[in-house]
Amino acid sequence: MNSVAVRLLHRGGGVGRVQAIRNMSSKGSPDKALASILPLISNGQAYEAHQKARTFASRYVKAGAFGTAVQVLFQSAKELLKAGHAGSGSDLGVYMIDVYYDMDQGVNDTSRGIIRSNLAFRSLIMAKIS
Repeated sequence: MNSVAVRLLHRGGGVGRVQAIRNMSSKGSPDKALASILPLISNGQAYEAHQKARTFASRYVKAGAFGTAVQVLFQSAKELLKAGHAGSGSDLGVYMIDVYYDMDQGVNDTSRGIIRSNLAFRSLIMAKIS
């Protein structure tokens, strides 16, 4: 786990600013965003997909739909990493951690698992492309 995630998960004696997706605001759905982002990745347009994911996530955060933002970032990062775009996938993963931080909520097992899953998936993909 990288130092950003470790600091986030252990901030304030074990209570950080992460919250489980299922407990987040239910405003919005990631379906529309993902329907426009994921085909770009499949078509080799990683830069466009990366920018679109950041834009959608930013709008969701401003609207208070943190859970939707996290879902868009997680799925987009995962697909970019699978497609071999480590820089873009990692950037979206870090942005996802920033969204958790902005939520100002406590850490739980589900939120820890989501971040660990993202980091583990990134490590697995990086090992395959190295």
